[in-house]
Amino acid sequence: MSTSTIDYDPFTAGLDDPYEDYRRLRDEQPLYHSARYGFYAVSRYEDVRMVSRDWQTFSSAEGVDVDHTALLGGPNFLECDPPDHDWWRRLFQPRFSAKAIRESLWPVIEAEVARLLDAALADGREEVDLAAEVAWQLPIAVTGHMMGVPKADQPALSENLRLFQERDPGDITPPPHSVKAAADAHEYLIDLIEERRANLGDDLLSLMLTAEHDGEPLPEDHILGNAFFFLDAGTHTTSSLISQALLLLDANRDQRRWLLEDRDRVPGAVEEALRYEAPLRFLRRVTTKECELHGETVPAGATIFMLYCAANRDDRRWRDADVFDATRKQERNIGLGEGIHHCMGAPIARFEATIALGAILDRLPDYEVSGVPERLRSHMMNGYTSIPVAAGR
Repeated sequence: MSTSTIDYDPFTAGLDDPYEDYRRLRDEQPLYHSARYGFYAVSRYEDVRMVSRDWQTFSSAEGVDVDHTALLGGPNFLECDPPDHDWWRRLFQPRFSAKAIRESLWPVIEAEVARLLDAALADGREEVDLAAEVAWQLPIAVTGHMMGVPKADQPALSENLRLFQERDPGDITPPPHSVKAAADAHEYLIDLIEERRANLGDDLLSLMLTAEHDGEPLPEDHILGNAFFFLDAGTHTTSSLISQALLLLDANRDQRRWLLEDRDRVPGAVEEALRYEAPLRFLRRVTTKECELHGETVPAGATIFMLYCAANRDDRRWRDADVFDATRKQERNIGLGEGIHHCMGAPIARFEATIALGAILDRLPDYEVSGVPERLRSHMMNGYTSIPVAAGR
């Protein structure tokens, strides 16, 4: 293994600007080995894409989280390989197709965005928090709708999911309040599952409760784990995407004016935000056999981190990769994963961000960040919990 002065530590989260470290990793050590923690990391676009696609060599079955998060969540279909993964994905996929989303979720998203903005702008308020009041609240409303979570229960569940992701810099063990938040969310979901078992509906919980695998009902812990996973992933990825896009358009107001000229340009801006500030910093795989990367031997059983944020700024794929450019011709990025584990909810996240940004541009075309944005204190998630803005109406 070549020597390097890079000391990449994914657990010193906060990571306000990790991109210089990411550049050095791509250029100097595209296969990085951490002597401190024992993991390997790939940072170039093509390497992250390859590891994501080669599930036979780089397995998800031992967990995908970079710390002990998986111990709190429970078994879910993201953390298994084919054929089990294929079975679960076939079960859920019809609910996540673009056609199904347009027909059943688009009106829900539009109504929720309008409701949230009405509440945020009530009584002529001059300052609103677009992260806390819109970017964070919209995903739990949409994912809660899909899961059958009653509206009145969504705020408390959303808060537990936020606390669940919080980490202390430098500590790979979730803090006590995160452990408690996961336990509280599980306790709530256990009760909701029992209530739904007695009153089946057309939601994802009911789908799991009525499904059979090899003639047997689905295991209780898998129903609970997948319910928790959908709510957690559906909330954090989308809130991170929306909050990052809001900050990028505040910092690049010429591009915001360009979007104001034509709302059909908003989806491209969402895609560029997804590339430029991926919602998820990294995920984990474990090697099933010895393999070679960049001339180095990686043993079987090794942990590999796929650095999504680094890969999406790889100038081997994008010209001026460190420049946010909403006018850029979009090419496929890996902001929401790749391969068989590409985020099933990716179309929903894109629709939510597009509708939310379009509505905010309509109602707050001149918003300006008026305070210090607050990051979600998370190793893995790349988003904000607070973005105070002057409405500028």
